[in-house]
Amino acid sequence: IFRGINHTITDQSNSVVVNDLIINTPNGINLNSNFGVSGTLRFLDGHVHTGSNVIHMTDATPGLTKIVGFDNQRYVDGTLRRSIGNTVDATYEFPVGRGDAIGDYQYMEVLDSGLVGVSYLDVSVTEVIESGNNADSRLEAANIFVFDDQLDRIAGEAEWKIVPDAQPT
Repeated sequence: IFRGINHTITDQSNSVVVNDLIINTPNGINLNSNFGVSGTLRFLDGHVHTGSNVIHMTDATPGLTKIVGFDNQRYVDGTLRRSIGNTVDATYEFPVGRGDAIGDYQYMEVLDSGLVGVSYLDVSVTEVIESGNNADSRLEAANIFVFDDQLDRIAGEAEWKIVPDAQPT
């Protein structure tokens, strides 16, 4: 649990993985290295600021690695890496943003239709096109496919960067 004002996670090996991570600090936490979560990433207050690093949800099993408590004031500011499996109809949430103002929050769900050859997706927002409150109620039903997986719900007011670890087969 991170509580208080300012926190920075630094690990020179880039290999720290914790089971559960709770963010409860108004200024969020800053990552100076990659960081993994194998269980639940729970937002109570604040953001995860990744900088040039990633926060990695390491377990690809649907339902085992969860992100909870996110909204337009609690999300990943930067790159969120989600391990994905070849489970048909598994949904992976990406509560990400670019910055820490309310209008910087974006959200996307990926519905995995059995993507083969890809172990994870790195998702970030490269630019917020529209300002305002990007609440979940403003999400668009998406009929967009990336590598044969459907983007189920997506905030359309942003430019997204979606990078797999390998090309699907």
